Amino acid sequence: MFKISILENEFHELMKQVGFDSVMLGWRDADRIEYLEKARNAGLLIENIHAATKNSDNLWVDDLDGEDYMKCLLTSIDDCKEYNIPTMVVHISYSNSPPPNNIGIRRFKQITEKAEQSNINIALENTGTTEHIHYIFNNIDSEKLGFCFDSGHENLTKSNSDCLEEFGERLMAMHLNDNFGADDLHLLPFDGNIDWNKITRQLKNIKYKGAIAFEINNSNYAQWSREKYYEEVFNRATKLWDMVNK
Repeated sequence: MFKISILENEFHELMKQVGFDSVMLGWRDADRIEYLEKARNAGLLIENIHAATKNSDNLWVDDLDGEDYMKCLLTSIDDCKEYNIPTMVVHISYSNSPPPNNIGIRRFKQITEKAEQSNINIALENTGTTEHIHYIFNNIDSEKLGFCFDSGHENLTKSNSDCLEEFGERLMAMHLNDNFGADDLHLLPFDGNIDWNKITRQLKNIKYKGAIAFEINNSNYAQWSREKYYEEVFNRATKLWDMVNK
């Protein structure tokens, strides 16, 4: 039996009824603890949280915004420990041309030390470039550092990156979604032009057994009822799982 997860802060009871096992929570909303409690009351596991992304490029800049972003991530690690959440997904850059690798490594060593002390996994998400992910992995040796694969982001980079080939052995989380290579649409898999045969083959090669986890935008499917939407998410997840395990 596989697990299906989705980045969603509401409608948890309906998700459980449809067949979801777990949920990923956005951790930027003031009501995030209320969402966490509702998810658990509905019987869903918390797969991970997605830490705040604002000013993530400034992690690499010697200014107050960079310090504030680091402090935000440190606080989110404390939250993970307090609420027994195993993994935090992090953006360490966002733009296609983030600042140079410099002061950010000092900050991220502090973040990693905190994660090790708290027994929390940190999953670095691919965004506009993988340069800074390589830099952190090459300069910080920690079992608590891993990778979050975002299929939509990879399809937008135009850099011939192959994140599952590069970082698949360190995979701790996934944000599966589709687009046509121009905009970050967060479509359901198979509704864009991403090569899902390749992705599921790579997941099979690394013997992936974690959750089939989606980060999608339900506003793209306003013609469906909420129940129909979650049923279709479940169907797409089942299809992907079958492709990984065929």
